[in-house]
Amino acid sequence: LALTLAATNDGLWDFNLASGGVYFSPVWARLLGYAPDELAQRLETFWEHVHPDAAARVQSVIDQHLSGRLPIKELEVRLRMKTGEYRWFLDQGKVVERAADGTPLRMLGTISDITDRKRTLEDLHESETRFRALFDKSPVIVTLVDMAASRVAEMNEVGLRTFGYRRDEVLGHTTLDLGLWVD
Repeated sequence: LALTLAATNDGLWDFNLASGGVYFSPVWARLLGYAPDELAQRLETFWEHVHPDAAARVQSVIDQHLSGRLPIKELEVRLRMKTGEYRWFLDQGKVVERAADGTPLRMLGTISDITDRKRTLEDLHESETRFRALFDKSPVIVTLVDMAASRVAEMNEVGLRTFGYRRDEVLGHTTLDLGLWVD
């Protein structure tokens, strides 16, 4: 397991709910910019690194998981690096041991740095927003067609007005159905 986690660059955490003990793997520490011996092996270490704006949401997800309402604890959370900057992590975990009465005793999980993916998604969203603004304001007819299926994926307002269609009447229909010439 340790070799697999090292190969994937995921940090491991192990929380003994019965004793309050916690273990953060060396990779977990390195992902936050620390040497393994720089981070205290205590639960507070995690909470000290959670972005303040996310603390209530993180606690809610943990509570839901511990109570059995969520099968897996999974959330995207910003954690503070040693440098003070925040990076995005996917934090996943699960109760792996319960007492006879169902009380959670032990949780295991991992963190993965997803900052680059989050930045890419933000860039894509900004690009989509810019495209949408240009698309909607274009003074000429603009129709996006899925060429493999010859189906309309989008049409701007000028096109809808010109051809006399509502958006729901064109989206997903073939260009032949709509009498549109596609070259």
